[in-house]
Amino acid sequence: MVKGVSCRTVGCRLADAEVLTRIECELVVSRRLGTRDFEFLDVKLAKLGGDGLGFMSEQYAVDVRIRTADSKLCNLRFFAKTLPRQSRLREDFIAAYGCFNREVAFYSTVAPLLKTALQQNGGKQKYIPECYFTTKDTLVFEDLTEGDFRSLEPGQALDYDHCSLVLKNLAALHAASILHEENVIKSEGKIYRISDSCSVDLVDKTTATVEIDGKARNWFDSCVKTVEPLLELLPKYKGKCDAIRAELPRMRAVAERLLSPSDELRNVVCHGDLWTSNLLFRYQADSPTQVRFVDFQMARYLPPSTDIMVFLHLSTRRSFRQQWEPRLLGEYYEALERELWHGGVDAQRVLPRQQFLDSCEAARDLGRAVAAAYCPTVLMPAEHTDGMLRMRDDFERILLVDRGREVCECFLEYPDYRDRVTEVVQEFVDHCILSSNPSIQND
Repeated sequence: MVKGVSCRTVGCRLADAEVLTRIECELVVSRRLGTRDFEFLDVKLAKLGGDGLGFMSEQYAVDVRIRTADSKLCNLRFFAKTLPRQSRLREDFIAAYGCFNREVAFYSTVAPLLKTALQQNGGKQKYIPECYFTTKDTLVFEDLTEGDFRSLEPGQALDYDHCSLVLKNLAALHAASILHEENVIKSEGKIYRISDSCSVDLVDKTTATVEIDGKARNWFDSCVKTVEPLLELLPKYKGKCDAIRAELPRMRAVAERLLSPSDELRNVVCHGDLWTSNLLFRYQADSPTQVRFVDFQMARYLPPSTDIMVFLHLSTRRSFRQQWEPRLLGEYYEALERELWHGGVDAQRVLPRQQFLDSCEAARDLGRAVAAAYCPTVLMPAEHTDGMLRMRDDFERILLVDRGREVCECFLEYPDYRDRVTEVVQEFVDHCILSSNPSIQND
């Protein structure tokens, strides 16, 4: 599910911590094949992504060799992700943040409900990978690279074909959430929301607050702080930086307000962090034909518009949205309408079209705030960030306090990064600060 597999094979134990037991491997294979009628021979694990040390997880290719009931030798490959056992710093951070637990809960509790709801009503969309095994610190999936799915560069802005495909599949995800709820309401005759049956809190107000070593840390506040020194590098804001800086906390206020379940709009299970790095595509003649959503570590229960606006602002450029957004929103709603119609649900009843479009307009500031907060960090070139977070002092400062120095270095060194970051910061400042503060504009 990620690019690049190292050639180093490490067996079934790594760093004195067992990643998968033999029994667990056999269970994974039986769920893949739909039968226990095979002989398990051996398993090998290979780290993914060079040294295998991803930020939110460690990732492995799992190669299993079996003998089938008709005595044929068969090799099967899976993809596994675990808590980063080789980095206590990351493990402590992720445990406090709760992201891995949220993804485990999504695949063990929520995903089966969505899959069943869509299949029962004739839906054919497959928008997430098959997950064959979950524990509190391990997930095992189908290996999407075997199906020729591939990821794009994190900073790559998506074109129309990619966005259209993503939004149609996102509509299927959201529709499945509604269909499950409507089926339960119909059978039990009472108000029901899918978040009621989840083993993880999908309706918490924000995941921004992090507790590490008893000290309250805030990822989003560190993102806001990262924007401050960038203002000095943008000639457009000369003489206004101090006044704009005083208003930057509005970024978190916008996020907190719009990342809460709505009392007026229909809420659905949202991916919560949908952008280029969490999408894998399959192509035919250079055109994207299928997409899979991965990394549900920020799954939430929110209006669909939040997923859509975060995706569009993190994954496309402003000029693209100005040209294509109305058409893309129309395609999303039509896809949602079709999926719900197959399940006997009227989209106009559960989420009227005009209400949906109005909610997208209202969520636009969320997209702007998230893009301005996240892009300066997540789009930093890999060659700049390699090794940056390996020491405790740098880890806590860069992730949880202030990474302004590193971001400004990238801004000055990499033209493409500078262009993208300038755009997202200016869009937030112009629309969410200056437009409502004429006094700053006139200074």
